Amino acid sequence: MQRWRSSRWCFVSLVVNLSRMACTSRMEECERVVDVAVVGGGLSGLTVVHRLGSKCSWVLVEGSSRLGGRLKNSESGVDLGGAWIWPEFGQRKIAELLRELNIGTFRQPDDESSTRIAGGAYKAIEELAKKLPQDRIVMNFDVTSCAKEKREQGEDRELVKISSSSGQSVLARRVVFAAPPRILISRVQFDPPLSNSRRRAMEECRTWMAGVTKVALEYDKRVWSLGRACNTGLRGGPAFQVYDGSTHGDKLIALTFFALAPRDLKEEELARLCVEQLRGHWKMMGLQQDSSALQKFKRVTVQRWPEEELISDEIDPQQIHPHPTPFPPLARSDWDGKLLFASTEADLESPGVMEGAVGAALRVCKELGY
Repeated sequence: MQRWRSSRWCFVSLVVNLSRMACTSRMEECERVVDVAVVGGGLSGLTVVHRLGSKCSWVLVEGSSRLGGRLKNSESGVDLGGAWIWPEFGQRKIAELLRELNIGTFRQPDDESSTRIAGGAYKAIEELAKKLPQDRIVMNFDVTSCAKEKREQGEDRELVKISSSSGQSVLARRVVFAAPPRILISRVQFDPPLSNSRRRAMEECRTWMAGVTKVALEYDKRVWSLGRACNTGLRGGPAFQVYDGSTHGDKLIALTFFALAPRDLKEEELARLCVEQLRGHWKMMGLQQDSSALQKFKRVTVQRWPEEELISDEIDPQQIHPHPTPFPPLARSDWDGKLLFASTEADLESPGVMEGAVGAALRVCKELGY
């Protein structure tokens, strides 16, 4: 996977290579004005800037050291975040984006109604990033404030300034927030404040995947019959769902569990408990399947999404919240169209999944006029 340059290198390159720049050597003093600043380098944010292309000046800022948001692969290519799409059930936007990026799909091994992405869902992030100028992407830019800034001179009398915890700042004519609403409202100070109705909507919006830990176990071969690994009713332990996480063409065989896992539970012990749950479920169902081989996994990878502070505020999750439903206040622009919102939770058709991330991005691009 391509290694992304540091935030300092990216920002200096932005200063050198883009026109209309008036900036000192200190990043925090930069007065560059872009047409659009996009906050968040997940699927939605990257789709926005991919669509903007060369139609306007833009910069994308990402608060962490990696792109992808809630999409992530293990080193061997197993999905650790969002994994499924459902084109046959009307999710055409993500399917069209994948075709545009020349990324294939395949049926979920134990559930023909679900579709996965060849190369893992993170493949979409990699392919989008390849098409973008790296000098317009600023990593480790954790936005902590967003304020209107009035000017007495120049063509732009009112701009929006976003600033990071390290003192970096960007001036933009409009800002797109492509990050979880619940995290934004808790971490970013808006001046002037957002309306009470919008604040409530953002505070009450649960972030899908935020409380989930994914446990991926890799095997030399499939030691279960197809259909035996897919279950959403696991009880009596940390896992509540399991599916066949094997990659396209069975190049790598894996079982993947969704779990609510205590922070202090070590990875190997967490994996053992998940396996014991599945074995117990098979026994309870009277399935004639040798389950002892499940214990012989060769590698375990654990992704604890509750520990990702830019994604989750659920330090010790105790329950899985219902899947998000469309909520119009999250999709409305603010500050007379200067603030727009494009996270998957802000989609009005398929919130909380990859289709929603792409849908929200396309809606925002239309609102921007591009």
